[in-house]
Amino acid sequence: MPKPTKSRHELERMIVTEVRKRPRCEDFQSISLQPIVKPSARSKPNWAPVICNYGQASPAACDAALREIIPRLQQRYDLAPG
Repeated sequence: MPKPTKSRHELERMIVTEVRKRPRCEDFQSISLQPIVKPSARSKPNWAPVICNYGQASPAACDAALREIIPRLQQRYDLAPG
């Protein structure tokens, strides 16, 4: 069964919203995603983070949140083409 797709903007907004809910991450500013052109058998997600803007938030706390949030969303959603 194929995964539902989300636009880059939707996925980025979902990630930022979830990260900001974590302690010391309230000021997390943004994340940029890029498509994975040829996902390998090991790497089924078709998108990956490339740039984070932590703002005044704790980079360590935000990175910990991202390590939990991103794999979960990669399993749940594909990046829509375009």
